[in-house]
Amino acid sequence: MPFSKVLNINKIIESEKANDPDFSKSWDESRSEYRLLHDIVRERKALHLSQTELARRMGCRQQDISSFERKAHRPSFHFVCHLIDSMGYELILKKKSAP
Repeated sequence: MPFSKVLNINKIIESEKANDPDFSKSWDESRSEYRLLHDIVRERKALHLSQTELARRMGCRQQDISSFERKAHRPSFHFVCHLIDSMGYELILKKKSAP
């Protein structure tokens, strides 16, 4: 694809959100999931914790951690909580700031 034909994905997403309430709701809900995933991966790397070591701590396979980090499947809530705990963290519920 020529560079002159590159699409601005943000404009496409905003257009879809404006025209499709179901898309907008799904998109907005997915952002929290992606932020949490990004934070988990960032913290694992900051701890110099390999996927293999994290898997050992959790009692699962390295491939399970890789699949989670690549968003290859939607993990169970139990898996996410166990992963966070295995990294030495805890999940805390916090009220959002008012918009």
